[in-house]
Amino acid sequence: EDEARHMEKRLKKGNLDLQDFLGQLQQLKRMGPLQEILGMLPGFSKMSRQMPAQVGDKELRRVEAIILSMTPKERTKPEILTAKRKIRIAKGAGTTVQEVNKVIKMQMDMATAMKKLRKMGGMKGMASMMAKMGGGGMGGGLGGLLGGQAMPPGFDKFTKR
Repeated sequence: EDEARHMEKRLKKGNLDLQDFLGQLQQLKRMGPLQEILGMLPGFSKMSRQMPAQVGDKELRRVEAIILSMTPKERTKPEILTAKRKIRIAKGAGTTVQEVNKVIKMQMDMATAMKKLRKMGGMKGMASMMAKMGGGGMGGGLGGLLGGQAMPPGFDKFTKR
């Protein structure tokens, strides 16, 4: 409950950092496999079946490892991440600097999407936007907000190919 109140305050201010992003990922992991979660959401069931098998829990663990390889200060102020710090983080997470950059970009995209949602009037604004778009389920409205993606912005670029 306290965590939800804290996140609500952060969302209202539009200040989402990597620590908040990590908390969201950990909550998502506790809920179960990603494809099953998406399958339960109205409008997303079709997308969850189309989602490649690689996208999911493995990528969530990789993103979590990258964020956990950062210091608390780096998580709250990602703008201080220099090339040397990114190399250290990548080595600590067993990944590449490019993937560290992708995680940072995902967080920035998610913060931008949340700011857009806040400017639209929060969930009420999103509901009115969905009604205007004529999207029967959440897929149409939320897809428009997130640039047509079912995953957090930039998550599709994180999968290994």
